This record gives sequence, structure tokens and C-alpha cells, in this order.
Amino acid sequence: MGRQERRREAKLGKGQGGAAIAGLLEAALGHHRAGRLAMAEKTYRRALALDPDDPTANHLVGLIAYQEGRYKEALGLITRATEVAPSYAEAHHNLGNLYLDSKKHPEALECYDRALALNPDYASALANKGDALRGLGRLDDATVALRRAIALDPFVKEPRYRLAATLISLDRPAEALDSANECIAFEPFCQNAWAYRGTALQLLDKQAEFEQFLKLSDVVWTARPPVPAGFDSLEAWNAALEAAVRTHPTLVWEPFQRVSYGGSVTGDMLVRPERTMQLFEGSLRRAIDELKASLPDSQSHPFLARKPNTYRITVVASILKAGGWHPTHTHEGAWLSGCYYVRVPSVVGSAGGGKAGQIEFGRPDCKLREGFEPPLSAVKPEPGLAAFFPSYLFHGTIPFEGDEERVGIAFDVYPTG
Repeated sequence: MGRQERRREAKLGKGQGGAAIAGLLEAALGHHRAGRLAMAEKTYRRALALDPDDPTANHLVGLIAYQEGRYKEALGLITRATEVAPSYAEAHHNLGNLYLDSKKHPEALECYDRALALNPDYASALANKGDALRGLGRLDDATVALRRAIALDPFVKEPRYRLAATLISLDRPAEALDSANECIAFEPFCQNAWAYRGTALQLLDKQAEFEQFLKLSDVVWTARPPVPAGFDSLEAWNAALEAAVRTHPTLVWEPFQRVSYGGSVTGDMLVRPERTMQLFEGSLRRAIDELKASLPDSQSHPFLARKPNTYRITVVASILKAGGWHPTHTHEGAWLSGCYYVRVPSVVGSAGGGKAGQIEFGRPDCKLREGFEPPLSAVKPEPGLAAFFPSYLFHGTIPFEGDEERVGIAFDVYPTG
């Protein structure tokens, strides 16, 4: 939520709900900006108790529900905000974001067009309109929207790397490279920009430059984090981890805003972690620190130059069923990403199983010119094994068949100093 939107929220609330509601909205916005979402939602709902049709309160409670992955609730609340305040551009925009995240591109496009009819210079709506147009295959129209968003707000990274992806799909890699480089110029560690830069370099046959930072044999590592004291075997340790995953209160089937199909996924298990996850973090940190110590120093390498002294970790577990997979993606904001394997189906690595269930690296998430195949690599999961890689490296999983499940714990490392 930007400053203009916050002013809009406060102004709209005062106009619609009287002094009491205005005071509640002002207090709630303070909590919201500070990241105190539970307190913000509680305060917004107090405003709704006074006026159930207050558009600002409906919109911002819906926005919190959206941030927390409560899709149906968010959809109802934000839709209500647009109904009672049809001129509320920010509500139309966020309703479009809900549809975009659920791949409902026609509905998303309609919402963005409504927001832009109210505010033609709404840069975020233009950028997201570009994504909706991409989803509809209207790539030339997407470039127009994204370039307009960049012109309005040139130092925001998302439209630039989205433009790079769109230009790659249009087989215009030189322009894609320019867009990625422009993004990196003001956001040196934008993971998506580096990812699309690598794809553009490959399409331009600049292999040596590509391999300076994305040679797959140099940027994927494996290790076996130690089994914590108190567990007499890897099997006992993994059994404890699996129990922690299966009983975690945030575990839900195909959660909103998570890249997972055919599986259940948790939230960050290091938020108020129980004992098993505290032990897992300690074990994982030992493996990360050993890897970090083995890495050379380089101020010109987008991964090595960001090597942190201190860091925080997020941990998200998944349980994939047969046919389930994680589509190829990157992790914006993180430095190092990876996955620890708790349970692996027997088909993985079996004779005739091929690469089923493996984690694959190097396949971009955008359409490529016909006949072009990027260099790929894969790691075969094994219980107790962890794979590590730069967060800008495209990665996804290959579906598997059978009656067994795959349990993995994905992690991201964020520099803090």
C-alpha cells in the first residue's frame, strides 16, 4: 500500500463513516503499515461493526485476508468495497490481483481496466494489467502496458523484469536483456531480473557471459545436514520432521499464493516454531554455514557478492501426492534457496522411473522460441539430502506416479548483515 493509497483510504473513510469510523481507520492503518495485521484487522472490524458497508474497512480487511491467503473471504470483502464505492480505484486494483493470482486473467483484466479508467496513471494497475495480458497470450499489448508502467514509475523492479519475460516470449532477447539490465542497474540483487537476464543471454548465444553466474554445475550443491542429538538415526529424525509437517496448523491443500499443485503446503514453520523445527533450523544452519565458508569471494557475481554474515531463514514444507508438482519459479528477495527431503517415493530413482519426482533446474517460466531448449540439470531427492542453489535459479519439480507421497521442506535464506 503506497502513500497515495493510504491517503485515499483515510479520505474515503472520513467521508463515508463519520468521526468514529475515521478514528478507527486511522488507528487500523497505523497497525497495518507496521505489519501488525491481527491488530489491524481487529480494528478494521470494529469500523465494520459501526457500518458494514464502509468501503475502506471492507477493502482493507479484504487486503489482510488476501495477504494471509484467505482467498474466498478476501474476494467477498473487496468485491463489496467495489460495489458500495464504484469509484474506488485501489479496490478494483486489488480485486484484479486476487483474480490474477488465481489465474482468472479475463476477470483480472476487467478489474485493472476499471481501476485505470478511474486513474489512468495508476502504475501498479498498468504493471499488473501487463501480467493479465501475458496470461491471455496478448504479448504485444502486455509490452505496451508494462512500458507505460515503467515510464510512470521507473524505479520499480516488477514491471521491468515482467517486461523482460514478455520480450523473451516474443523472441526479442536483445530487448529483454536491456530490460533486465536496467532493472539490475537500480536493484542489483533482483532475483527475477538475473533469472531472465540468463535466459536472454542464452537466446543470444552469449554462453560465456551466461556461465559467469549461471553455470548449473557451479551453482547447485547438495549436503546432508546433521541429525540432531537425541535421535539415534536419520530415520528417527525424519519421522519426527514428518510428524511436525503433517500436524502443523498451517498445512492446507494447494494454498492460495503458493506454487504447488497436487499437494499440501504449510506456512513458515519458523514462526513460533516448536522444538522439532528449532532443531531443524539449527541443523540447517550448520549446513548453510559450511557451504557459505566454502564459497569464494567475488564482488562481480550476483550470488557471491551478496554472501551474508548474518541471515534469517524461512521454512515451508510440502506434501506432494502422485501427479503433484511445483512449477518452475524463483524466490525474489532471498539469497539462497533449497529443499530438504524427508520422505521420497520409491519410484524416484528407480529403474524405469526416469526423472520422476526430481527437482529440475534451468527451465524458465516463460514461453521460449520454438526449438530452443535451455541447459537443464536435476537432483534426485533422497531422505536426508538437501539441495542448495541461488534464489535466482529457475527450479521446479517433475511429477511422479504411484501411491506414495513426497515430503519436503523448502527453505530460503535472507541476508540481514
